Amino acid sequence: MAGSRILELPAELQVRILSKLDARSILACRQASPALAQTIDDAVELRYQLELELAGMIDGPPGPASIRDRLDALRRYRAAWYAGRHPVHGITIAPVEPWHTHTGALTSYIEADTGRLKIYRPAGTLCGLAEIDATFDGLGAEIATYPDLCSYTTDPSQDLLVYSWDTHPAAGVQTYAKCAFASLSQHFQPHPLASHPITACLPIPSCGGYAHPQCRGDLVALTVNCDDACPVDMMVVNWKTGIIVWHMHGTPDHQLLLLSNTHALVANSSMPSYDDECFLQIYDFDPTTPINVPLATEDGCLYALAPPSCADRVRHRIVTPHLQWTPRVMQGELPFFSHDPEHLLLVLSITIFFWEEGHPESYLDSESYLLLVPLETLLRSTTGSKIPRGSVVPWDDWGPQGTRMLHVEKHVQGVSPLGSRVSLHNWWSAEEPCVVIIYELNKYANEPICAGPDDGEDDNDNSKDARMAAAAASGIVLADDDWITNSKAWKNPVHTTYPFRKTLRMIPLTDCPEAQPRRCKIHLTLDGLLLVIQHGPHFEDE
Repeated sequence: MAGSRILELPAELQVRILSKLDARSILACRQASPALAQTIDDAVELRYQLELELAGMIDGPPGPASIRDRLDALRRYRAAWYAGRHPVHGITIAPVEPWHTHTGALTSYIEADTGRLKIYRPAGTLCGLAEIDATFDGLGAEIATYPDLCSYTTDPSQDLLVYSWDTHPAAGVQTYAKCAFASLSQHFQPHPLASHPITACLPIPSCGGYAHPQCRGDLVALTVNCDDACPVDMMVVNWKTGIIVWHMHGTPDHQLLLLSNTHALVANSSMPSYDDECFLQIYDFDPTTPINVPLATEDGCLYALAPPSCADRVRHRIVTPHLQWTPRVMQGELPFFSHDPEHLLLVLSITIFFWEEGHPESYLDSESYLLLVPLETLLRSTTGSKIPRGSVVPWDDWGPQGTRMLHVEKHVQGVSPLGSRVSLHNWWSAEEPCVVIIYELNKYANEPICAGPDDGEDDNDNSKDARMAAAAASGIVLADDDWITNSKAWKNPVHTTYPFRKTLRMIPLTDCPEAQPRRCKIHLTLDGLLLVIQHGPHFEDE
């Protein structure tokens, strides 16, 4: 048979041919033939390629670590995650305001007593990255120039600080929300690569306004908010050239997210319950355009994605989008492997309010859900299919196979995405350990990752069952099955089937004696979790 001829080739050629296949095909070959299984198991390079893809990782840059060392590190990483033993890091901060920024596993904050900017990333020992603990002086003077600094983000890999400041114009006078691109290493002076170091957005009326920046490579996405009566200005700007590559005016319910270097998403965060109401709009743009682009319109989107139909009793919905890119490595860093940037996860927190039967009309009850949407689902319709521009894609055409919906407790405190994962926690009592549940969406989640005889996985069934029982007892996630039924919010049972993995991390109080629920934030890191313990007058326990 033609299929058996590969076995007649030298082992080196067999490995070369197998390396051109995707993970599922390699697994199929392994199951089809004991001889091919032996070839795959004996070829370290092929095993590493296979397990990287199954784990949603990509290989790191060339470095001193051998392929064997990287494969061993990947297996240790995976075993720690799936057994709920991934590292827990902690940092105590006293920020100038009751918030800090956490983008791409980097935590940034401004010290209350010194005005210095601090950037911290815990070590990713399982993936070969050292800790980052950087301090930048001189921001206090910059804040004095712009005392209403209200939003910022950092990208140390590009020596970049992007910040905006509130504008408080005189009554009846229009001004502009401003966003600046500064150098971290040069005392926050204008970044030398920014041809226009300050970007002005939509004119702001007398109520004032500010911009929320998101940074990815050469692109910065800005959403300028005022108050509920004012329009929202949304733009994607190339911070190096100063060119606006995408621009749109929206309503206060619109939120802009940068999906890729060529696509943006606009989420409708507060909607009535109309069945045909879209809540995600996908736009494309050319990042190399030489001139500022004209305003986009809703009809000009590539397509819009509709949610499931709500029940008749529903009054309205609130949707909050979450998305975090995995960070770019710093100059000189040589990680063994890293999260595949193509495996990005959009997390939509959905709260649905409805009239409760048997109660006065003024009484509204609610249910809460998380809709997990992989990047490939959001952009699947941009390639191969012929959807007319501006069309609304019904839920049944994209949601059931391309997403996963979780029914969650109404008051989930922490939703922290990073790459293809999202962590959830509820921590109400300082007397109880913190329970963190982590979901990872991966199309290979149902495939056997550990197929080799020398795999480092040591999680046994009893341990896994105990952790899953603890996850159920925490009450954070009420349902994550393929079908969500008995819901008062949705008109019909909601069916979602995208594969996922789930793990749980119990954080005993002995691991973080200073932590208190009200002043502790929990974020995903490159190889574990980070507890950000906040002190100061804003965080005193009641």
